[in-house]
Amino acid sequence: MNEKKRQSKKNPDLSWLEENPLRLDEEIKTISFRCLNCGKEDEAPDFVADEFG
Repeated sequence: MNEKKRQSKKNPDLSWLEENPLRLDEEIKTISFRCLNCGKEDEAPDFVADEFG
């Protein structure tokens, strides 16, 4: 194995993780709903309700 490949396996470039591509630090808006079958109250992300609404 050449030296360049060996270095890339030891020190992978993880700088892309600092960019936060999944936006995990953003607050997710939720909506509350009551289950029609059991009557329990729960929450779901707003974007899910938009997809099915």
